[in-house]
Amino acid sequence: MMNSIPRPELLQLLGDGLERSPIVTILGPRQCGKTTLAREFCKARRDVVFLDLENPADTARLAEPMLYLERLSGLVVLDEVQTMPDVLNVLRVLADRRPLPLRFLLLGSASPELMDKASESLAGRVEFLEMGGFCLREAEGDQDRLWWRGGFPAHFCHRRMKTRAFGSRISFRHFLRGIFGKWASRFPRRPCGGSGRCAPTIIRTPTSVKWTRHTFGSFHRDLSRPIGSAK
Repeated sequence: MMNSIPRPELLQLLGDGLERSPIVTILGPRQCGKTTLAREFCKARRDVVFLDLENPADTARLAEPMLYLERLSGLVVLDEVQTMPDVLNVLRVLADRRPLPLRFLLLGSASPELMDKASESLAGRVEFLEMGGFCLREAEGDQDRLWWRGGFPAHFCHRRMKTRAFGSRISFRHFLRGIFGKWASRFPRRPCGGSGRCAPTIIRTPTSVKWTRHTFGSFHRDLSRPIGSAK
């Protein structure tokens, strides 16, 4: 079970952004609470259409995005928008209509590709709201809990993490999964492997060497890769 923690400052920034701009994009790592924040913001609104672009049913609705979206009014939330970057070109056309019947809230992972695409396609029409884990103020000053569990809601709020050791161990594993996943998504074509499989070794090898000289020669042997790739 998990309790939610209110994030009024982010809600205020989100509301202000949608008043100024036709499109607001919330960027942040997975599991930092983007979808939860969007649903909290939409609670008091009735004119909301929520589309999860990892849901095949919602993706099917956007098979012809212009035909589907131009009929709507109010607010459209597109979750995991990085999975369908071509829809941004359609949003540019819809955001230029006057009067403006529709605004958009986009949720996506903070990847350079998404930011570049959104900045290029939606220039002058979009505001970015960067989001991370809980800050100390949102954690109500519980510095010890924030330090040992981390700021991601799934671990910070989980009731089963009653002990410091259990909570910190699970949070650290989640932290490593996030690093390895980010490595694979940011560097898909690196010589060390197309899927980022060598990322754990690259991160762990320097930390496992104590009081010894570690050269590129030994590094490439640990990675089982040519020395040029290690460099």
